[in-house]
Amino acid sequence: MERFLKWLDDCDDLMVVFRVQAPALIVTAVLAAAFLAGVGAFLLLGAPDLHAAP
Repeated sequence: MERFLKWLDDCDDLMVVFRVQAPALIVTAVLAAAFLAGVGAFLLLGAPDLHAAP
C-alpha cells in the first residue's frame, strides 16, 4: 500500500510540474512554429531579387 501511495504522490507531483511549466512550453512551441514557418516560406519562395540601381 505504501508503494501505491508513493506512486500516487509522484504522479501528483508530475501533474503540478506540467501545470506550472505548460505556459512556457506552449509559448516555446508557438515561437518555434513561427520561426519554422518563416524559414519554410523563405526557402519555398526564395530570396527576393536585388535590383541594382543603374
